[in-house]
Amino acid sequence: MIRTFLGIPLCLTAALAVLCACTNTNSPPASSGPPVTIALTGTAGAPITGYYVRDGQRVQFDDVLPKTFTMPGISQIAIRKIHKEDTLLANGRSGDGSVQTSSPGGSDDGIWLTVQGGFTCGPIPPGQSLAPPENALMVISPYWYQGTWVFDDPRAGLVREPFVQGVPEMIDYLVKDIPSAKEGFRLTFSAKPFPGYQKKLTWVRADMGGNYYRMDDPPMQGWLCPAMFRYFASAPRELYARADPKSN
Repeated sequence: MIRTFLGIPLCLTAALAVLCACTNTNSPPASSGPPVTIALTGTAGAPITGYYVRDGQRVQFDDVLPKTFTMPGISQIAIRKIHKEDTLLANGRSGDGSVQTSSPGGSDDGIWLTVQGGFTCGPIPPGQSLAPPENALMVISPYWYQGTWVFDDPRAGLVREPFVQGVPEMIDYLVKDIPSAKEGFRLTFSAKPFPGYQKKLTWVRADMGGNYYRMDDPPMQGWLCPAMFRYFASAPRELYARADPKSN
């Protein structure tokens, strides 16, 4: 379960994901693919804060402008200015293309970029925090839309964030006894066990900016996209989930 950040498919972003069978390992694979360069410029010396997702892991940073990241494996970056009056510009380049976006002086918006088969970018509204929620239990309300499960979470900047390739099948199993689940249901999830949880998902490995998780009974496996980092500072080794009818 899991949430689209900044308009990016918390896929679970999407949370959540993409899916496939893989070998269990306790360490992420080495970065692969061409390097990604993200150059942050603007008001010299202006403090910034944010994070990037590399090889399915979230990396927090606090720095000053200008700042350049050049490395393979980056799939997402989110940045905020500390001071509204400063200017922030972001230029991204990779083998998939390039993109440029900015937050001008006087704007409270942060900016985000994703690198998945090309660049996308957009603003981070001032009311949207870059920090994952501190509560242990999180709740979203997935529903069926255009052939798959999706969910909305305005607090995380996600709208119709899709679950894909394998995760929809996991959801189908969780809601099999819930009438009219496709009209919406309540999905509770956590990195720790909680009373009444239905299923435990175990981390398998990081890949393509997201993370694979498996369910043992029945045996299923799915990929949760970088949107999950709206909810967790790092990929949990275990996820616990429960589906319930949506409250009226």
